[in-house]
Amino acid sequence: MSFISTSILLAFIFRSSLSSNVASLFSSEMYGEDPDWPHVCRGGSNWSSAKCPSNATCCPMRFGATGTGCCPFPNAVCCPGALECCPSGTSCVPTGDAPPYSSGTYMCQDPTTKTNLTISKAPCKPGPSSPPNATLKNVVIIGDSVSIGYVGWVAYLLQDIALVQHAPWEYLPGQGGDGGCEETAYGVQCVDYFLRSPSGIPFKADLVYFNWGIHNMGSNIFPGQAGPLEVYATELANITAQLKAYSAASGAQLLFATTTPNMCDAPSDIIINGTINPQASSIMNNNGIPIVDHHAAIIAACGYSPNKDCLGFGGCWCPHCANGGYQWLANTTIVPAIRRILTGS
Repeated sequence: MSFISTSILLAFIFRSSLSSNVASLFSSEMYGEDPDWPHVCRGGSNWSSAKCPSNATCCPMRFGATGTGCCPFPNAVCCPGALECCPSGTSCVPTGDAPPYSSGTYMCQDPTTKTNLTISKAPCKPGPSSPPNATLKNVVIIGDSVSIGYVGWVAYLLQDIALVQHAPWEYLPGQGGDGGCEETAYGVQCVDYFLRSPSGIPFKADLVYFNWGIHNMGSNIFPGQAGPLEVYATELANITAQLKAYSAASGAQLLFATTTPNMCDAPSDIIINGTINPQASSIMNNNGIPIVDHHAAIIAACGYSPNKDCLGFGGCWCPHCANGGYQWLANTTIVPAIRRILTGS
């Protein structure tokens, strides 16, 4: 296949382009406005206008494609930096780099007593940019920045049978992105948003391809950016339960992707291959969810970490890769698995 630039692939995507009541999401008028999303953050079409539900607050979110996100606190305080928020009536006080918190996190403090009440949370980024396609299958890829790298190739290679979109929607053609679905705590908080339009309309997917992993590699806490390894399994199990409820309500099939290796740092890859992927695989097996093993595919092609020239691209899978590496993973591993499920063959 001829080389296609990242910008063209991203343009292709946009050209085409859980909560307790999840079971009722698809019962009627799926494309009507959701009455429980009354807060308008930014105007636009019925699908792409940015809104938040009644129990949340519109806050700036600099990594969301709409420029806004939904803070999970009613009447929240939006913290400086367009990444964090605190409950109503509190003040955002920076934590600095005081362990276990990373710079950018805030303590939500009682302004009178100066008592720390809780840590900040990150506003949830929006779901798919476009409504489901009426004639093709609809695939949502939920993942981190690695998935943002390969989603354009997956969309291109499946264009004959599917509209493929990334959730959360956090980048536009020609622009960069952040960490996508981030750490598992953010996933627990926001996965319902990832399966709705920016205005709150439920998205009916045929297949959800998902991964969490590299944002739970250490011990730091930075809501919407990083979480500790020790909570990974518990929180991934919570996310999986939400996705299974979504699957039961919508009919979507679920497919989990293991976390790709870190080919430049063997100790990090030991965590991925020795803890993160085994824990995730156990959860998926217990829930009957098929697994696509990204890690094994890359190791089979490149050998074990460290190998800074994996696939002939310097620094490939460290944890990101050049565009050709993403093309390779999509073509050899991801697309065949998705195509088999969508076509039943």
